[in-house]
Amino acid sequence: MPEGDSIFRVAARLRIAVLGRAVSGAESRATGSFAPLVGDTLTSIETHGKNLFFVFASGLVVHSHLRMHGSWRVVVHGEQRVPLQFRALLTFGDRSIVCVGAPVVRLLSAREAARVRASEALGPDPLHDTFDVATVVRVLQKREGPIGDVLLDQRVIAGVGNVLKSETLFVARQDPFASCASCTEEALVRVVETARDLLRASVAKKGSASIHDDAAPFREKMRVTKGGFDPWLGPSPGQTSWVYRRAGEPCHSCKTPIGMRHQGNPPRSTYFCPVCQGSLDSPTHSRTSVPFPGVFGRRRRAI
Repeated sequence: MPEGDSIFRVAARLRIAVLGRAVSGAESRATGSFAPLVGDTLTSIETHGKNLFFVFASGLVVHSHLRMHGSWRVVVHGEQRVPLQFRALLTFGDRSIVCVGAPVVRLLSAREAARVRASEALGPDPLHDTFDVATVVRVLQKREGPIGDVLLDQRVIAGVGNVLKSETLFVARQDPFASCASCTEEALVRVVETARDLLRASVAKKGSASIHDDAAPFREKMRVTKGGFDPWLGPSPGQTSWVYRRAGEPCHSCKTPIGMRHQGNPPRSTYFCPVCQGSLDSPTHSRTSVPFPGVFGRRRRAI
């Protein structure tokens, strides 16, 4: 499933292609007609976690959630063909943007879109400038479930999925199966800061450009977790991650075989190092005994 950083990259690509253009054609095979958009101008494309919002001058908003297999594509007429099995098609003169495979793509009024954005189902987004670590920590302190499960709750942190969950907890040296209530405030701060840092590093731009500068190229071609490529996109020769999809392989820090267990409902795979992320009360799983890398290979002070 695309996570918050992947959606952020999609939005940047779409803005470059069609932002500021008027809609010359609109078709939906999802919920409701998109005909009211014809003649309307696309004024912004915004993200919140795994959600995309296409905002038009009239106040109408197209909201999409790609879930597991959805995607948005740019089709330049005369160079590419529109996929036959599309869910939504927005044409802007010589080009179109096409939504394929997304279960959620719908046209909302300004009022409906405001309700969606204000919903408790959308927690704070680490890619927003307003993201506040302390606010998220206070939410985590009130939760009883395992932190590896709670991190996937989009009401807690918007945009963290299964890949970033496992990578975040490894880098933060946190046992995924420990309850949030059993974690110290220091540990929860470390987890939230790590999730924020991984997401932001994954969409960092070259040089000193802001992540919101669409004209600046991304520093990395794909998601960064350990200076490599996105595990969600499948194996490649240069791909690396700290723990995700590395069950049985040696930990990059302590050489212990990486473990994998399912947790949550529905069950999701959690990858972890049993030594680096050992239980707080286990004398054989010392958190200070193993030199541990921080985000992207920098050494993190032992805690």
